[in-house]
Amino acid sequence: MKDMATTTHTPGAGVFVDRIRRAMLDMCLDDGESVEEVAEKLGIDFDTLLHDLRALERGPDGAKRRSKADRARRTSNQKRRGLVDELRDRRRFMEGVVPTGQVNRLAPADAKGTVYPKTVKTWRYMDGDAILKGGEMNAKIGGVVTKGRLRGARIFTLTLEERKTCPTSCAMWRSCYGNSMEKVTRWRLTPDFCRALAGSIRALCDLHGTILIRLHILGDFANENYVAFWHEQIEANPGLHVFGFTAHKPRTKMGLAIGAIREAYPGRFMIRHSGTGGPWGADVIDFPTTKQTIAGATVCPEQRDSIDAPQKATHCGSCGLCWAGDTPIAFIQH
Repeated sequence: MKDMATTTHTPGAGVFVDRIRRAMLDMCLDDGESVEEVAEKLGIDFDTLLHDLRALERGPDGAKRRSKADRARRTSNQKRRGLVDELRDRRRFMEGVVPTGQVNRLAPADAKGTVYPKTVKTWRYMDGDAILKGGEMNAKIGGVVTKGRLRGARIFTLTLEERKTCPTSCAMWRSCYGNSMEKVTRWRLTPDFCRALAGSIRALCDLHGTILIRLHILGDFANENYVAFWHEQIEANPGLHVFGFTAHKPRTKMGLAIGAIREAYPGRFMIRHSGTGGPWGADVIDFPTTKQTIAGATVCPEQRDSIDAPQKATHCGSCGLCWAGDTPIAFIQH
């Protein structure tokens, strides 16, 4: 993989940093870089380098000692372990946003990025920041899937810069709910970021077996190379599953590229098209409601319950509608 790059936390910062470093070392060696080149790039001392190579089952020259069949069996075993992980509500915060159907804040008409530019960050290996955040940090998302075919999968989220990475055709260009998210870190899309993200995905799949990533809390598929990046990740990591939304319409060039991955990997790349109806559609309504359906679309159960039945503590992980099938979904403006 060329020009791509990672992090997160659990089960302890030090342990996970080791996993990320090894994942990046593994990828660089796969890309044909020498052991010496990679060690210098990542700032790895000699003893740590030897320890990492042994952990990766590589020789001192970086050559692989483990066959593809061994790796496939290892991935399969980890996937089974991940699916039987303890199922419980892992959320740190239980009270999410109650949708009102109203826009909280409009961005300026000439806005081309977030209204909080200081929250945009460039990823650097030495900072040790997590690109993928545990879903338990988001009251709506939840940290683990508790029902359906992905039961047991750990959930993670990714946030890019809104508008900067979005098509200008987005119907929510000025009314994006990111306008009310002042403290959220937005990642700048760079080659180093992508390489780090790839390492994080590999490390999380190794750790949990099956993971589900929400794309994107903010932001979108910025270009064709970034779409291709996700195609590569889905292909390279059998335990990776993705759900989310894009403002690229189904019949545009970008929309077709996204749809092609969804068709090639059914049940693993569940990206919906915002502002559209029909299969894999998602639209916004500007009024609160507890009705189950509106104009043929299912109203988001998490939002309905937050209005009418907060005691159910519904979240994405306990609902699963977004990735269960192609039924169109309606979301209440918030």
